[in-house]
Amino acid sequence: MNQKDMAFMLGVGYDAIRKVKQRLNAKISGQNETTLEEIVHGI
Repeated sequence: MNQKDMAFMLGVGYDAIRKVKQRLNAKISGQNETTLEEIVHGI
């Protein structure tokens, strides 16, 4: 699902989704080498 669809479904702006994704990437990058996309695909 792309970020615009997620924003529409959650009733928030596109920028809010982008910012959350940036924050998650920053937390994950500090812990190990895996990316957010790899973790989601692993679930």
